[in-house]
Amino acid sequence: MALPPPLLVEAGVEAKPANRISVEGPIDSGLALAFGNALLTSRRTRGFDDPLALGGDKRPAPVDGQVWIPHVFCYEALSRLALVWERLPLDELDAKLDASLADVERWATRPQLLLRLLSIASSAGRFVETSGTQVHLSFLWIMANQEEAAEAASEGVVEVEHVSIHVHPDEEETIVELLVQALGLIEIPRPPEITVPGRWLQAGRSRIHLNSRAAHTNETDFPGPRPNHVCFGVSDLSAAEVALEAAGVPTRRAGSLGKQLWFRLAETTIELQPLRR
Repeated sequence: MALPPPLLVEAGVEAKPANRISVEGPIDSGLALAFGNALLTSRRTRGFDDPLALGGDKRPAPVDGQVWIPHVFCYEALSRLALVWERLPLDELDAKLDASLADVERWATRPQLLLRLLSIASSAGRFVETSGTQVHLSFLWIMANQEEAAEAASEGVVEVEHVSIHVHPDEEETIVELLVQALGLIEIPRPPEITVPGRWLQAGRSRIHLNSRAAHTNETDFPGPRPNHVCFGVSDLSAAEVALEAAGVPTRRAGSLGKQLWFRLAETTIELQPLRR
């Protein structure tokens, strides 16, 4: 994963209030000020010379007309990760970050995701471990490379396991031939315990399940006449089950493989399985 070259700033900056930095909320003020001074210096090299308002590790309370921007960084020889928050006027988002408020909120409301992203980048060897050096993962880079950041942060956590498509029995062979010959998918064997008629095909790390079972008379329950669904592989199936139940979404353990978890809304069916390693 091509994560950005880090912004390296020396941590030996004198930890005293600069006239363009204010500290708000519970935070290690010395740490925040040292980082803030270094951040001010780095921002000036990019043409930003406005004041910084630094908050705590949790996102501070909203301020009318302004938004809190997270900065995620390592300190103490990369052994600790932390967040410091910069307050930015809403009308400066486009000029300073080339991003919309929706883009910023998508990431800024998930600080643990940002910490995970920096941890991934650090463990991948993108950052040189140097005693007395802080490493700052640029939020500006994240805004400009959201797809790459999302790929890195979700890898090993969740992936598309398969997509299931209901096909008419008379069309099954034709569809398999088209997917294989025209698109390059490869047919693979299905586990023998699956008795529902259909075929499996591989597309990179994801699979396509063709289901050609006809609907039973007066069938309304799952899978019913609408078995089309997507299946996600997740790193912790039990944790996903607990999170769904906590959100008020009923789940169901069912399936011929014995390790599937399902949840269904009015028009959407989603299956979960353990992540394939």
